[in-house]
Amino acid sequence: MMNKVTSILCRIFFVGAFLLLLFAFSEKAASFFGLTMTGDYPPSRLLTFSALALLFVIALELRVIKRDIQMYSEAANSSQEMPSWKLPSEVRKQPA
Repeated sequence: MMNKVTSILCRIFFVGAFLLLLFAFSEKAASFFGLTMTGDYPPSRLLTFSALALLFVIALELRVIKRDIQMYSEAANSSQEMPSWKLPSEVRKQPA
């Protein structure tokens, strides 16, 4: 259940950060013509919000990677079956 929530949050924050980035660029382009879409917020503030959202995405993804590594190492140190995924180095060693 937590895996699904984390995945959904990552996607929401990533899409939101991307939309804020596009909105900041369009606001900057509009400001060249003397127009504004946000009023009080300059484009640099919108870029800051976008970077903050991406920071949360990175933190959530690192948490998932850490959990997967712990699961893999616990399975390797015990008699349990190994996880179904492979490390990138193992994938590269397979013949094409």
